[in-house]
Amino acid sequence: MIHFEQKHRTILAYLKAYNALDIPGMLRCLHHEVLFENYAGQQRTLRLEGIKAFENQAHTALAFFSEREQVPSNWRFEEDSVCIDVHFRATPSLDF
Repeated sequence: MIHFEQKHRTILAYLKAYNALDIPGMLRCLHHEVLFENYAGQQRTLRLEGIKAFENQAHTALAFFSEREQVPSNWRFEEDSVCIDVHFRATPSLDF
C-alpha cells in the first residue's frame, strides 16, 4: 500500500500536468492498469481501463480546450483508493 502522502503528491503532480496540457506528464503519474472514472454529480460519464485507453482519451480531450484547470478539494483517503472533489474551469477551443 502506498502511503497517503505519496498518493497526495502523485495526484498533485498529475493535476499540475493536466492543467499544463502535458499528457506525457499525466501518464507518468499513472499505473499501466489505471481505472479512470469520471462523475458529474452522481452519474458516471466516462470509464477507461488501461493506460492506452486513458492516453487516447487524453489526446481526444486535449482538442476541446485551449486552457483548463482542475483544483482538488475534499480529499478522502481509503486503504486502496483516494477520492477527491474537483473544481473544473476551462476555456473551450471548439464551438460547442
